[in-house]
Amino acid sequence: MEGRYFFDARCPVRKSEIDKFVAADPAQKAAIYSSTTVVRGEGGRLVALPCDVAYREQLRLGAEHLRKAATLSPDPAFAKFLRARPLRARAGS
Repeated sequence: MEGRYFFDARCPVRKSEIDKFVAADPAQKAAIYSSTTVVRGEGGRLVALPCDVAYREQLRLGAEHLRKAATLSPDPAFAKFLRARPLRARAGS
């Protein structure tokens, strides 16, 4: 698994700390090492947040801009494409 995951140098949690956390709590391994989660420290624990939760506001703004662009497009097929994947809130969040 080495090299498969991206660890941002600006992140205050080091890879060695993540590995130690996973060794102590193996049930969290899949979520912590998932390519679709963001790992954050909360209350002395590591928490894996789904990307759509962690970046909800940025995604909402992006979806808003795409919907606006769809209204401005003279091409109906392109407008339909821009509206094809609306942002949906994750259940329970």
